[in-house]
Amino acid sequence: MTAVRVRARTAPSRCARCLDDLDAHPWSCPGCATALHPDCRLEWGPCPTLGCRELVGASPVAIRLTERLGWFGRLCDVLARTFDAFLVFGTPICVWAFLAGVVPAFARMFREVGVNLPPATEATLCLGGWARTPVGLLVLVSLLGLLRRANHTRPQLPTVVFVAGLVVVGLLGFSLFLPCIEITQKL
Repeated sequence: MTAVRVRARTAPSRCARCLDDLDAHPWSCPGCATALHPDCRLEWGPCPTLGCRELVGASPVAIRLTERLGWFGRLCDVLARTFDAFLVFGTPICVWAFLAGVVPAFARMFREVGVNLPPATEATLCLGGWARTPVGLLVLVSLLGLLRRANHTRPQLPTVVFVAGLVVVGLLGFSLFLPCIEITQKL
């Protein structure tokens, strides 16, 4: 049996994109530590490692612009990521707040006026009551956890969540508006 000797390298010797020898100052991916020439990174874009979180959402143009703008480019990149996180997590919280805060106020108004409610409005009022329960809050927290995991692998997720939130709030708002037409006709 032959003995195998393993030696650890202190630094990668080849660029992961072009496979040429690396110079003294390679770019290292913050997600997985893959080394690239700075020019290869600017030309090709994000980290080439499949499954690396840096691979998602970065285009070569965005990387070049961020590099050219220096500290301001890095600040803009941080703000963009923060805005994406706000869309992913803020939208479900806003929909829940609408259900738990606005809908009960409409329910009180409808009870006081004594108007006949269409089925869509009754369903919205039931959702509003449900959102205020511990189960509704648990569903919100579970949804936020799922979105947190999915946010790292799907760059289009912030847009999808935001559009879905707009559609849901729009439909809920419309269902609350329908009985208001009848109320104004009574006045």
